[in-house]
Amino acid sequence: MKKLGAIGVVMLIIVGTLFTLIVPSFFTVRTGEVAAIRTFGVVNEALQPGLYFRFWPISDRIYYDVTIRQIQFTFTAYSIDAQNVQGSVTIQYQLDASDIITVAEQFGTLGMLEQ
Repeated sequence: MKKLGAIGVVMLIIVGTLFTLIVPSFFTVRTGEVAAIRTFGVVNEALQPGLYFRFWPISDRIYYDVTIRQIQFTFTAYSIDAQNVQGSVTIQYQLDASDIITVAEQFGTLGMLEQ
């Protein structure tokens, strides 16, 4: 009876370890996002929306929003005859999914691009 209990504990440890390694390796990329996959620190793949499996101890993912985004700048200036002029500029942009690997390698996050 004790032998069966020891085997059960060992099996429980094995199943728990596999569960801990396998379940977090499944992930989804939502619509409007692209995921850049880094394996051992090197960006090597861009994934479109869907369900994926990548072994999490050796790879991580960076999500990028590829929907149309906008940045708005406001400014104040003075004309040649000292009149106050106020204006604003809105820039709309969208990341191309095929360029995500380059963006991930050179900039890391979108925050660097928006500054």
